[in-house]
Amino acid sequence: MPRSPTDATRFTATGPYASSPPFSNPRNLPLSTFDTTPPPNETPQQKLARLRAAHQRQINGPPTLLTLGRTWADRLHRFTALSLITITLISGAVATAGITDMVLHNRRRKGEWLAQKQAETAAATAEAKRALAAGERLTEEQMLLVNQDRAAREARERKEREPGWGGRVWGWITGGLEQEEKQGGKLRGGLPEGEIVEGVKTEMGKTEEAVVVNTVRKGGPLDQEAEKAVEGLADRGRGLVSWLTRR
Repeated sequence: MPRSPTDATRFTATGPYASSPPFSNPRNLPLSTFDTTPPPNETPQQKLARLRAAHQRQINGPPTLLTLGRTWADRLHRFTALSLITITLISGAVATAGITDMVLHNRRRKGEWLAQKQAETAAATAEAKRALAAGERLTEEQMLLVNQDRAAREARERKEREPGWGGRVWGWITGGLEQEEKQGGKLRGGLPEGEIVEGVKTEMGKTEEAVVVNTVRKGGPLDQEAEKAVEGLADRGRGLVSWLTRR
């Protein structure tokens, strides 16, 4: 029974190419009988792996030189990258350890050198003091050591006599009262006889010490310049707070 045009399919190929065989592509060929024939006692997992491998071979085809080259190039690139990262980490660790050891060794040697120099200076200062006490003639280096030791001792005593922060603030607040107390003490009259005698002895002792110091100071120009430098550093160490309290 003939069909009407409404029942027939539309867009159906009717040309010569519709009946010609398709283009033969090796990748589109069906699987060989060896790949499709299952072995005896094959499990579902083995069958799935076999079919996947056959399908992969059908898509990719046999391995070529380009495929092998890409595979080995990828492996070589991965090996090179991991090697560079490992070498960088090892180099950083070695450099850090070397720098740390060098800094610690430098500090240790510096401490040993300073301790040795301090011991030598202390021994030379003690020898100079012994020669001064024995009345021997001192060299310029010995006089310089004696003056430096005396200046350091005076600086320590001056620092101990200076009040702390609380004392400075309290002295700045009550500075006027202390001045009035000093003036009132002067108006009360003279000192007892015993205190006058002690004061005279103290002044005599200071005069003798000044004479000894002046004798020691009579050295060369190197000794005098060093003494001036030490005194300048001692005066400079008082700082801004001492200047404010004096103001």
